Amino acid sequence: MGAVLVSGLVGCGESTNTIKYDTRIDKPVVLLTESKAVSPALNPGAPETIIYGNGLIVQKKDPYSYIAGLSNGANVESILKKLQEQGYFGLKSEYKSEQPVSGGATTTLTVNATDKTYEVTVEAGAKPAGWDAIVNTVRSAKTPDMQPYNPSKIRLYATAATSVPASAKVKDWPGLGDDLKNAAAAGSKGYEVQMESAISIWVGLQAAYEQGNLQETYWKTNDGKTYEAVYAFPVFPGTTQTTNPAQASQPSQTNTAKDAITAYMPSQGLNINDYDLRNTKVSRSDPDWAMYDYQRFEGMGHLVFLVHKTNGAWTVVATGDGQQLNPQAQGAPTDLTYP
Repeated sequence: MGAVLVSGLVGCGESTNTIKYDTRIDKPVVLLTESKAVSPALNPGAPETIIYGNGLIVQKKDPYSYIAGLSNGANVESILKKLQEQGYFGLKSEYKSEQPVSGGATTTLTVNATDKTYEVTVEAGAKPAGWDAIVNTVRSAKTPDMQPYNPSKIRLYATAATSVPASAKVKDWPGLGDDLKNAAAAGSKGYEVQMESAISIWVGLQAAYEQGNLQETYWKTNDGKTYEAVYAFPVFPGTTQTTNPAQASQPSQTNTAKDAITAYMPSQGLNINDYDLRNTKVSRSDPDWAMYDYQRFEGMGHLVFLVHKTNGAWTVVATGDGQQLNPQAQGAPTDLTYP
């Protein structure tokens, strides 16, 4: 078991506490996550940084790339001491923004002691003083020998393709065909894959992501079946995936889908007042998914917004002119199509 002394202000005086932490490989001491309204295929909510008590540090480079290295207990203690010096242990547990920030992220930093869990969640637009420095302390944690790291456990998501466009990019599935079949059958719950099969799948999806066509790729199994909207969420020792990536934590303000679109438009240089709402389509199987079809003038092209409600708040997941927007590639139910 590791331990480090931290001090905190109590009333008018200062108290010193000893934070004891578990040094086992499956016990994260520091965990940093960040989520935002992006396609679930891009793994919003997946760990950004994990620091284990035995000194193992895992860092996220992009949605399908992690690196890791083994340090020692002294490194873990120095990180905790720096967090204490920066005021982390004196922060409130939650900082909420008064208004949703379009494209903003919600960041959660957790420190797991043996007798207490410290957790601070900060929404975009509500950062407390020193928060960026605190987060940077964790993001910059590393060892001299950081190497590529592939998770040995993933949660796989997929949709059975009813048809494949002639221009579609079709690749051979790198894992077992039954894994894709089971993932499609599991729907939004996903299907857990472990060990060699999980690593093979992760590496295959990583290659597709690096080539820039992950979300448009169709995957063909040995039995001739084809699947789309395929992605995987990494599961690390001592961590759990509490939600579907499509439902990653977002600001919890209650709003309407039109509110979310109105707030999103300025980030694209658009004004809601210049457009008329022509059509709305809501998924029957999951009414937390919908599409809003806008048009500036009669005869002009349509601007379509794919929106999703999580934790009571609607967010814009993707936009397109209808022909270019594939809702299923963003994690939407198969009954939500355009037109």
